[in-house]
Amino acid sequence: MKSHENKETFDICNLQSFFDKNGYFVIENAFSQREVEDMQEESNNILEFLINSSILNNRLSERLDLRRRSSGQQVIRKVQPINDISSVFSKMASDERLVNTLRMLMNDEPELMEEKLSYKQHLTNWVPGLRANDADDRFLIHNDWTYYQENGYQPSIITAAICIDDCPPESGPLHIWPGTHLTPLKHDTVQIVRNSYQIPTGLLNDSDSTDLTLQSGALIFFHSLLAHKSEPNLTDTPRRIIFFSYVPKTQSIGLDVRNGPLRKKEAPYEARFLSARKSGLCVDRYKLKPL
Repeated sequence: MKSHENKETFDICNLQSFFDKNGYFVIENAFSQREVEDMQEESNNILEFLINSSILNNRLSERLDLRRRSSGQQVIRKVQPINDISSVFSKMASDERLVNTLRMLMNDEPELMEEKLSYKQHLTNWVPGLRANDADDRFLIHNDWTYYQENGYQPSIITAAICIDDCPPESGPLHIWPGTHLTPLKHDTVQIVRNSYQIPTGLLNDSDSTDLTLQSGALIFFHSLLAHKSEPNLTDTPRRIIFFSYVPKTQSIGLDVRNGPLRKKEAPYEARFLSARKSGLCVDRYKLKPL
């Protein structure tokens, strides 16, 4: 296993060539420290909003992937979808640093088809009354298209991912197998919290893989067929990455096919919480402790 070190300065031609060969590339320092801090603050706001809404409604929001490790520690693995409850990330999804690069890679207009925020954030104060799933915050070895094809998408989807926090080796950074986007790989169905997919042991060689140990503000582009995983976050700080996935517009199967049903399902519960808070019928019971 190698550790990623991004030393190259890409121009448009060799960026396209690198992506075609490897299925990914990284642009470090794509976002300023101020932009990173705004995304960190927004990530906290989203988490507090969803937890407090869940407490009021006495049901865990289905946007929240709340896990409990064998040690009893609670951890937020991810939140999905995001954009309809966040003006910050909704705006970020159309940022030209993402969209212009995607136009070049796709030779088409990119259309957002999914967004999710991987938190890998340990909750230092216990969330009362909300049932967590008994599992850790790892993501199994997979490629994203194995999930997307269930909705009828073609494998030409590309994801743009922004590192909101530093991603050292012990944080469970994105771990990839360059070049695996060239040949679709078999997946097995496994049951952890719900049905998931995993590339079987033995199909991939760890010596061909690399950790994307990046600093906050880095921007990653990767193909939907690229094999990747991430291990649990063993640090005391979150390892947040926001993922925006895009389909070439000429291959669109309709707007918000994947995320739309869940947005619609959760909207009444969130509206109930916001109305109760506005009218003074409830106060926020949960507040993240400072890191």
